[in-house]
Amino acid sequence: MTSAIATPKSVFDAADELHGSGQALTIDAVIAKIGGGSKSTVGPLLEAWRLKGKPGIEPMPEGLEVRARALASAIWSEAMCKLEPRIAAARNEFRVELEARDLVVERALEQIRAMEADVQRLHAALEAERMRCAGLLARLEAASANRETEQLISDLENARAECAQHARTNIKLAAENALMREQFAMMTRRQRRQSKAPSPPKNPE
Repeated sequence: MTSAIATPKSVFDAADELHGSGQALTIDAVIAKIGGGSKSTVGPLLEAWRLKGKPGIEPMPEGLEVRARALASAIWSEAMCKLEPRIAAARNEFRVELEARDLVVERALEQIRAMEADVQRLHAALEAERMRCAGLLARLEAASANRETEQLISDLENARAECAQHARTNIKLAAENALMREQFAMMTRRQRRQSKAPSPPKNPE
């Protein structure tokens, strides 16, 4: 998780809270309170807070406050100049990762679509074999006293074997399709939980 950025407002607010609760007002304490920042950034801002005046004490002169705010703004600008390349690199890395994940998802979808098409073709073939079996049974009944009976019985057995083979293949493909869909759903949920694009910090008011 990305640590918080030390801004003039966040440092001043943290210093006010620490001072109000009677805790030691140190750079490390302010960094811990904010949840981020460095000593080189927080130190000057904390000094500016001290120059501004603690709660309950008469505010410092207007000119001094203006200089303190200018100093805080300059520190913020310098920190942002240093952070912008890192933010840009993080964004680019995140974009590349998303593109790679999108490619994996698209390939998984293509496999699912291909398997669904295979299942539909097998359903059609199975239905055709069932119709052929029904026709052979009708011919067998009509030719029970005919020499074609043996050939019809052989054809019927072959048709039944083909029906059974198609049924087994259909069941296998259906199971593989269900497994692929489950894996794709798990991958999608994991991406939604883990993929969060880094965003730049807001400029203090």
